[in-house]
Amino acid sequence: MTTKRRPGRAIPGPLILKDILLRHVPFVLLPLLSACAGPCEAPRATDAVAPMEQVLEVPFTPPPGFPPKLGTAQVVQDGVALVFTTYDYAVGACDASAWFDSDEGQSRFTLTGYPDENPDAEDALLRLTAHLPQGRIAGSAGKDELVEVWLDNGRKGAKLTSVGHPAALVIDSFTPDTAETSGYGQSSGHFSAVLCPGTGDPAVVAPGNACRAVSGRFDTGVQYRP
Repeated sequence: MTTKRRPGRAIPGPLILKDILLRHVPFVLLPLLSACAGPCEAPRATDAVAPMEQVLEVPFTPPPGFPPKLGTAQVVQDGVALVFTTYDYAVGACDASAWFDSDEGQSRFTLTGYPDENPDAEDALLRLTAHLPQGRIAGSAGKDELVEVWLDNGRKGAKLTSVGHPAALVIDSFTPDTAETSGYGQSSGHFSAVLCPGTGDPAVVAPGNACRAVSGRFDTGVQYRP
């Protein structure tokens, strides 16, 4: 028996049949048909396609008093005391400017202090980083290559850095909040370092640059992983 065809029109093949089905089946079946169709084909204007989802970015409007202050740090340089403030920038995440975390399995303390009570300052910042072999307990100390203390004008700008020179930091106290699972606590400590002018990140100190000894203290709220 011979199949009769209308002039100029072929029996629908697999790809043509797919086009017919795509025009008439509910959108919910489109993924199933696409998965069975073989190589992907670019959609045509005549094909039915589901509307694309749009992601709306809602700008963050800080509430009054944001970010809240956590505490202070002080550096004595050439007999002059410089005061810095720590802040909690966290909004449902860990983003305080003083915290304890882990670096390659070793406890680490990091602090960034902002001058003039300006949480948006980008220059003249105080940065402390210390690896603490004993963890975040009172008396835990990092020394020399385990400690970095620097006053800088931005991560890649001019800075006074202790990298490559004597430095020490001691945790005097650490007290977790009453709700120990909050991830917040209070810590105090002191540090000393020899700071030399340097540039770059990591800092490079030019030979013959004048260095100076500094000392300091901090008493601040901190974030940590309970």
